[in-house]
Amino acid sequence: MKDVLGIDNVIFPVGDLDEAALLYERLGLVVAFAFHEIGMIGYTLGREEPGLILHRAEVPKQRRVRAVGPSLLLEVRDARATYEDLRARVTLSRPLYALRTGYAFEHIDPWGNTIGFADYSLAPAKARKQP
Repeated sequence: MKDVLGIDNVIFPVGDLDEAALLYERLGLVVAFAFHEIGMIGYTLGREEPGLILHRAEVPKQRRVRAVGPSLLLEVRDARATYEDLRARVTLSRPLYALRTGYAFEHIDPWGNTIGFADYSLAPAKARKQP
């Protein structure tokens, strides 16, 4: 569709907003807004306008087993260092792995949403420009 200008937000349904907030903040995300009365917390994703929104929803128990929900992949400077940092704070559900362009890993939250982290350390020309 030629009218699409980019990503506005990514929304993850979660069964327990407080539990999810604790997890995503341990994963290093920064709160942009919190509207607990309507069951939403928004997180900034770098300097870009799109953000991640956690929305309280009824999530079937089978979703808590494996990745079946939305996925979000974030570019980081160094996925190996990010993995080690987060592994010290959260029991990550997936190990670090190599790509042709760098390294990556993912974490599946209890509601089946996947958040991933990747770098372009092996293909720096493809990486976002660093500030």
